[in-house]
Amino acid sequence: MSLTSQLQDALGAELVGSTLPATVFTGAADRQPSCVVRPRTFADVTRAMQVLAAAGAPVSVLGGGHGPRAVVDGVTCLDLRSIPAQVKARPGSVTVNGSARVADLLSPSPAQVVPVGVLTSPGVGLMTLGGVGGLTRSLGLTIDSIVNLEIIDANGVIRTVTADGDSDLWFAARGAAAALGVVSALTLRTHEVPQVWHSRTVARGASVAGWSRLAPTLPRTTSCSVIAVPANDGGDAVVLYDVVSREASDVDWRMLADGGELLANFNWQHAYRDPPAWDVPESDAFHPPTLTDPRWRTVALWLDGGTTPDVVEAMVELVRHAPTPWCRLEFQHVGGALADVAEDASAMSGRSAEHSAVITAMWPAQADAQTRQACLEWIAQMRATAQPAVLGSYATDLVPGMDNQEAGLREVFGSNLDRLRAVVQKVDPDGRFRCAPPFIRPL
Repeated sequence: MSLTSQLQDALGAELVGSTLPATVFTGAADRQPSCVVRPRTFADVTRAMQVLAAAGAPVSVLGGGHGPRAVVDGVTCLDLRSIPAQVKARPGSVTVNGSARVADLLSPSPAQVVPVGVLTSPGVGLMTLGGVGGLTRSLGLTIDSIVNLEIIDANGVIRTVTADGDSDLWFAARGAAAALGVVSALTLRTHEVPQVWHSRTVARGASVAGWSRLAPTLPRTTSCSVIAVPANDGGDAVVLYDVVSREASDVDWRMLADGGELLANFNWQHAYRDPPAWDVPESDAFHPPTLTDPRWRTVALWLDGGTTPDVVEAMVELVRHAPTPWCRLEFQHVGGALADVAEDASAMSGRSAEHSAVITAMWPAQADAQTRQACLEWIAQMRATAQPAVLGSYATDLVPGMDNQEAGLREVFGSNLDRLRAVVQKVDPDGRFRCAPPFIRPL
């Protein structure tokens, strides 16, 4: 009997198909899983994992949110989007099930928040990789607010992971939970942040070296991040400075523009659960063509604060030579509370970083091979330029079947990799979750 037939017998034929039932995050739609399981409950997930374990088959997991690396050719996909998201708020914490997204996590109260990344679309599995956003500097990463989580392991056994329980599981789950099993529930500590002060300055021809010297001196309640995008005419990059503060901020936009041409300046207050899209507004200087079906590659690097000024200026200069108008460079401001957790306390490393440099090359799905290659070469050039300031990289750089896997994993997890591998081997000795981010083992 085929594996698909076994899953249909265990779960019901209506829950097992051959294709994804709806459009998924770009990139995943290009892949062909061997079959797709659409569970109604996490009890269905448990039964599916028991069937897969008996068959010795690997699995990939598509959570409630976006998942460009969560669908693998020829591998069974658990599509958790068929399970309704559940959210339960208590004083000081919030619990979500494994099909929830960041948007669900932020929904209960505008004043009680969890520090999350810059997007509201990621699901619970991706949240456990880190979570870098506007409150990282003051409250830490998303994983630093985890109170406990529940994982369905490779044999369909439910494991509860807490700080008071298995110390190895607690270490590994905060940075690589998806490599241990299906995250079925997650509880996080909430923090009282009734509103944030937000400021955005858009300039052209501005020097980011001044910003990189300023950023480390700001109080940890304030983060000042940057996005640089190609100008329409190939001239100086258009730069957006994004200031988020838990208190009224006195960061001067004129200092941020640093002699450049000011294109726009916005100041407002809002609840943190309603973050505005982190995009450069269109103008005469920046007006890329509409891209409806994109493909991309992203690399995120942890940078220190000491050698950054010259490095970031050189990286922004490369933006004007980007191969497509949709490429972008982001410097997410961290530091502060990021270092409050010891480097070896969780699987994720990079705790001494002052910035996260996110390099994204984007191209149309129908682009020719030359364009795609130019995008990959641009990323490689960006990486080489950043190298003097690089402390490590973020897990977004890890992809299935990547070249130089060992070097990539070592860059992400640093000295934590050996311990992480030992935990993953103990929990999943047969590699059922080898297709799950952050791809600790070869496929």
